[in-house]
Amino acid sequence: KIPIYSHEVFRKAKKRKIDLEKLGLNDNTAIKEYTSSLAVLLEPATVFDYFEANHTHAKTLMPPKASAYTCGIFTIGSKLDEKLKTIEDEDEIKLIKAACSVFMKTGINFIKDLIAKEAALESFELGELSYFYRISGLHSEEIENEPTEISAEDGSKEILISTLKELQSEKIGVMLNEHQEVMPKFTSA
Repeated sequence: KIPIYSHEVFRKAKKRKIDLEKLGLNDNTAIKEYTSSLAVLLEPATVFDYFEANHTHAKTLMPPKASAYTCGIFTIGSKLDEKLKTIEDEDEIKLIKAACSVFMKTGINFIKDLIAKEAALESFELGELSYFYRISGLHSEEIENEPTEISAEDGSKEILISTLKELQSEKIGVMLNEHQEVMPKFTSA
C-alpha cells in the first residue's frame, strides 16, 4: 500500500485549473473522500533488480561513475485507466489523471526508498532516479498523463522490451499490447 495524499491531489487540481465546485468537491473533506474512492482502485506493484556494469544495457542505463544500477518497473494497475474510459466530464478526467500522477509519484518514491535500503546493505549509495519509460506529467505540470513515446532510434524500445522480459513484468500485470504499447497505462520504468 502507498500513502494517499489528498492535499497533493487538491494542489495539482488547482494548478491544472480544474473546476472542483462543478464536480461537487467544495472542501477538503469532499476531496479527501473522492481521492479515497480512487485509491481503492489502486493495484500498486513493482519488480526491480540490481545489475552490474557488465549487464547488457549497462552502457545505456547505468549512470556515469556508477559501478552498478537497479532497474525497475512500477505500476498502479489498470483499474484507474478503466475508470477513465467510463468518465465523460472533462474536469473529472483531468482530476483522475492528476490523482494518478500523485499516486505514481508517491509509489515511485516509496520504491526508491526500498531500493536505497537494499543498496545501503551492499555499501552502495542510490543516485538520481532516471526514466527510460514514463507517463508524461509525472514530475511536471503537463496536463496529460500519456505514455512517453518509445523511440526506436536510440534503442530504448528494445531496452524496454528486454527489461520487461528480464524483470518478468507480467508477474505484476505489465506487458506490451498488440500495438506494442505498455499496459497498464500508468506504468514507469
